[in-house]
Amino acid sequence: MNKGNNSSKKSYIFLAALILIFFVLIGFVIFNVQVDKFSELMKMEKSTTILFLFTENQKPIVSGLFFYNPMTSKSAMLMIPENTGSIIVQDDINRIDRIDILYNPDNPLPYVNKIEEMTMTNVDFYFILNKENLVKFIDLMNGLTLFIPNEINVRTNIDYYLLPPGSITLDGDKSILYLLYGAYNEDFNENSRIEQNFIQAFLKSLAGKNITLLHKKMFPFVYRLVQTDMDKKSFESFLKEIQKVDADRIIFQNIRGTVREVDGVNLLFPFHEGKILVENVKQIQDILSRPDVSTRNEMVISVEILNGTNVSGMASRTAQFFKSYGYNVAAVSNAERDDYKNTVIIDRKGNAESAGKVADLIKCKTVYTEISETNDETIDVTIILGKDFDGRYVK
Repeated sequence: MNKGNNSSKKSYIFLAALILIFFVLIGFVIFNVQVDKFSELMKMEKSTTILFLFTENQKPIVSGLFFYNPMTSKSAMLMIPENTGSIIVQDDINRIDRIDILYNPDNPLPYVNKIEEMTMTNVDFYFILNKENLVKFIDLMNGLTLFIPNEINVRTNIDYYLLPPGSITLDGDKSILYLLYGAYNEDFNENSRIEQNFIQAFLKSLAGKNITLLHKKMFPFVYRLVQTDMDKKSFESFLKEIQKVDADRIIFQNIRGTVREVDGVNLLFPFHEGKILVENVKQIQDILSRPDVSTRNEMVISVEILNGTNVSGMASRTAQFFKSYGYNVAAVSNAERDDYKNTVIIDRKGNAESAGKVADLIKCKTVYTEISETNDETIDVTIILGKDFDGRYVK
């Protein structure tokens, strides 16, 4: 009787061992065939979009939409001000407010979804660091090298911002001090410059220190610092891929718009109800896919606008229109005469594509090239406005 019981027990133990081995093998297989979403996007040669978000006190202080094309290894960053105004749908209430009101550190998706809605593009991943973890992350990369043109020596009720001028490497705490000085600076242009400088330095360090961050003893700690929807394999692949990015050639773009006060809060509303923003995103993605684009300067077309009519102020008003679309208006003046019947677009650099984009924007059909040694080298395209131009389109 005892021999039978022992035999049964051995059979149960053997069966249990087989089941355990089976599940271990299944787990091993699942782990090793786990889809690396980031690598899959790279294999598909598909442009990837990542939202970089740095926060303080559970609110964004820097938001940037990072575009990367694996075919050309070119990248761009669209900076998104936290006070960008939009219709916010929250708790069954529609209101106009800052988009960062949607940010919740426990659930960043409403904020991510709003940015997707505004830009009409899909955010593949998000990469979020709060202030404390950002300090640690920067220290793991041995600091950020930043160029500070002028000494910063400002004392407020909250902080004392003191940083020397020049190209210097700052540790995590000092880097954050520099970033926060920009965030609380009332000069919008200076704030934008500081944010761009900071995130460019961050990406440059990230690309240069990826071997250190990927070390088997370091990587688990690094991964825990970041709030992201990348799994570990995807995050590892991202750190490897980012080393291909030339941070000095990242194309930076800002959301352009008008600032209006709503309920005592200054909000930035994108031009033309966000249509220009969507067009800028498409332009970014198109340029990144082209291997012939070598510098960020090729992102911006410089135009000269000449008034060829007797309508006063036509060139100035048109200049504001082109600026709203991100064009650099190099000159505004009157043409040599004021009786042009038809609007004319002149390519000054032999770049028919640039002239074509300008022409398409105002639906002008008359485009030709005129290259001369006497041309102003800062001007890509000249626009001579004729009587057929109604202030928006050529009729």
